[in-house]
Amino acid sequence: MKLTMLLIPLIVERDFTFVTNDAMDFRRLYHRLSLHAGLVLILDQLNRRDQQLVFRAVLRRLAPVDLVNKLVEVTSRGFGGRPFRV
Repeated sequence: MKLTMLLIPLIVERDFTFVTNDAMDFRRLYHRLSLHAGLVLILDQLNRRDQQLVFRAVLRRLAPVDLVNKLVEVTSRGFGGRPFRV
């Protein structure tokens, strides 16, 4: 069983909003869920340092947003073509 399949029950049970760059697996798995706390996909393939920078920016930008049953796709340029500061 893939690690992603093992993570889903824990993520849902603990009501986590999940941030990952594994868009292919998690987009498919979350599509099957009727209720979840949100999924944030970092679409760019970045080195670890840049992933951390984008992750910090995502946390700042999304902290006040209700993400229940939402999918947010992020690139290093921002959300939906709108840039954010790192």
